[in-house]
Amino acid sequence: MVNTIQFNATRFNTKDDNNLLELTDNTIILCANINIMISLADEILNTINGKAEYNDYWCDESDIGKATSPIRFGLLTLINVNNQKITLSIEPSIIYKAKSIDDIWFIDYIGKDLTYKESIYPMTIFKGSKDVWDSGLDEVYKMVAGGRYGCYDGRVWNDTKSM
Repeated sequence: MVNTIQFNATRFNTKDDNNLLELTDNTIILCANINIMISLADEILNTINGKAEYNDYWCDESDIGKATSPIRFGLLTLINVNNQKITLSIEPSIIYKAKSIDDIWFIDYIGKDLTYKESIYPMTIFKGSKDVWDSGLDEVYKMVAGGRYGCYDGRVWNDTKSM
């Protein structure tokens, strides 16, 4: 299993480990827009497959070079690494696929041009998130769709002009 990826490209915000992704066997990453979804999927695939050696990662030896992307269009990208699934999407209803609060991650950005930085972060960093999770996936969806965890504000799904 791929356990952790530390993204070291300059586009990532390294403050407070906002460039560190801790994966489960069913990781779900809600992306701020389609450009981020595509570029993060490429970064994950290239890292696991040994083409992005500037990133650090921790995984089973048998996973190196095994990342594939059988679904890659529109609102969703799926990455398989042996039996592990990493799902990236711009649609908040993807959280219904979660089996654990630890499955749910977000990637958002701030700034523009020279100040542009991407941050990746888990749902668990938010105060009260475990209570929301314990209330059920409908409550998680309401919070995500309402913009509580950033990344999605209900207005823009795939605005490629925002980057």
